[in-house]
Amino acid sequence: MKIIVFNGSPRKAWNTATLLNKALEGAASQGAETELIQLYDLNYKGCKSCFDCKMKNGKSYGKCAENDDLTPILGRIEEVGGIILGSPIYLVYCLINKLHI
Repeated sequence: MKIIVFNGSPRKAWNTATLLNKALEGAASQGAETELIQLYDLNYKGCKSCFDCKMKNGKSYGKCAENDDLTPILGRIEEVGGIILGSPIYLVYCLINKLHI
């Protein structure tokens, strides 16, 4: 089984990355093939609501029409057995600090 892990944090060696690497270690210990993708290193933009992916019989039906650094990764996602998403939660950290909890 293949597992792809996405790090959504710009910090490649801090809390989010540490947790994701532990998840990778656990998956690998059970025989999974793993891959870590640092989203911050990629050049891509979010959905621009062009609806090309929704036009039946269109050349991009079912997939994003944008050709950027995510294009090959999105193709590989269809072949994996699992996906793990990691994202920092700075707002919670800021609230805790502001409230002195």
